[in-house]
Amino acid sequence: MTTILKNANDHYSNESHPTANPGPLALSAFAMNTFVYSLYLAQAAGVKNSSVGLGLALFYGGVIQVLAGMWEMKQGDTFHGTVFSSYGGFWISFGFINFEGSGIINNYKGDTEMFSNALGVYLVGWTIFTFFMWLCVLRTNWCIITALFLLFITYVLLTIGAFTGNDTFDRIGGVIGVVVAFIAWYMALAQLMNKEMTYFTLSLFPRFPPIQNEDATTYTFEVDPMTCSGCTKAVEKALKNLGGVDSISFNLEKKIVTVETERSPNEIIEAISKTGKTAVTKS
Repeated sequence: MTTILKNANDHYSNESHPTANPGPLALSAFAMNTFVYSLYLAQAAGVKNSSVGLGLALFYGGVIQVLAGMWEMKQGDTFHGTVFSSYGGFWISFGFINFEGSGIINNYKGDTEMFSNALGVYLVGWTIFTFFMWLCVLRTNWCIITALFLLFITYVLLTIGAFTGNDTFDRIGGVIGVVVAFIAWYMALAQLMNKEMTYFTLSLFPRFPPIQNEDATTYTFEVDPMTCSGCTKAVEKALKNLGGVDSISFNLEKKIVTVETERSPNEIIEAISKTGKTAVTKS
């Protein structure tokens, strides 16, 4: 019996379990909440009470986005893990402030000026954080650069609106927030759409072309088994974790992966073998 269990454990330890990209989920959660609350801020359809969106903020924009951020951390993506988890935390905290059972608003005992100032201080912190996140993406792509910059402007307007009590700033911030939501949805779609599932794909509009590594060499490997997108994702993740890889392309029909890298072929083969697949250099 002990031998059977040992062999079973050995089998499962070598099995590949590719992790899906959590980015589209996080972007969709962020976009949905931003869209709904921005329309509330803009007083669309005469709506001034945002209570209907409370559950959305707490669970979809909050909990789901935090979970997606933790998955990004697990994949080694510190930036997106930080951004998604933080904005997930924003929606949870914002929802909790407006949750009647929390008693937060009632604690101000009708002193609306103090509450507005306290909310303004809260928004100042998120304004600063968003500006810092914007500084981190200036060399990436125009979509995320534009989204974070407009989100920063939105927080600035909401902060001014909280301190002054002038809802005109909130309404303008709401209009800009709707634009941010659509950009976030676009980025989610750009990551979800691929040639295997749809007739077209979307570009994120890179800010700069990829940096060419003069020391990089292109190698081609035959990989077995490699029959689906899950296989390619597992190989791609293993090679990215290896580092020193500039580009990766796949040909599923021929079971071939082409890698531009400064690593040696043996290092690439070893990294691929950790996914439970066999790789050989193609002559």
